[in-house]
Amino acid sequence: MANPTRDLEIDRWISEAANGVQLAHWGLAAPLVSWFEVKGALVDPYGNDVVPYRKIRRHYDIFHYGFS
Repeated sequence: MANPTRDLEIDRWISEAANGVQLAHWGLAAPLVSWFEVKGALVDPYGNDVVPYRKIRRHYDIFHYGFS
């Protein structure tokens, strides 16, 4: 998404976008889609939840940018 639209008015995302954070620009967009992807943790062979290291801070990205 090279030039995302600005469809949402979430103050913290607007602030991050104004600081040049590209994820926040994308987070403010709400394009029409015909499908979406659900993501979650993985389960190991013993039934334990496993979260890949690069996804541990996903909640931070979503809170601040609306996008992960």
